[in-house]
Amino acid sequence: MRRPPKDTVTTFPFLSDAWVAAAEQIHAEYSGRFETSDEQVRVNVVVTEVPFGDGVMYGHIDTSSGNSRPDWNLLEDPEATVTIPYGIARNLFVTQDFEAVMMAFMTGQMEIEGDVTRLLYLQDLEPSEEEMVLGQEVADRLMAITDD
Repeated sequence: MRRPPKDTVTTFPFLSDAWVAAAEQIHAEYSGRFETSDEQVRVNVVVTEVPFGDGVMYGHIDTSSGNSRPDWNLLEDPEATVTIPYGIARNLFVTQDFEAVMMAFMTGQMEIEGDVTRLLYLQDLEPSEEEMVLGQEVADRLMAITDD
């Protein structure tokens, strides 16, 4: 019987409880290593078509807390709410396939209520070169824990 390589990573379905726990651990390891933005954005994210649970997950992005990573539950009085199908959410948060996300927006698969311009601030964040490297590390690690 062969043993798996030591660097084998356990994978989980995107947004499952186990995936969320692993993703939060990864984000915790990088906490405080990114600059905070002066621009404050408060956006709720509703993920539909989730293939487990009740089929819907609720989260938010709130840069006023000094963090631009997604977190759970909805904010009161968000500036915008994005409703996005599970597959497109995976493209956004894991594979970072922004072309697929833009196509989803253009074809109406992704709905935005509220101040759309607030989302543009998230897009316009200008990370330093070091933050770009750190961001890629986080993205790679999230991809590594995510089932195909």
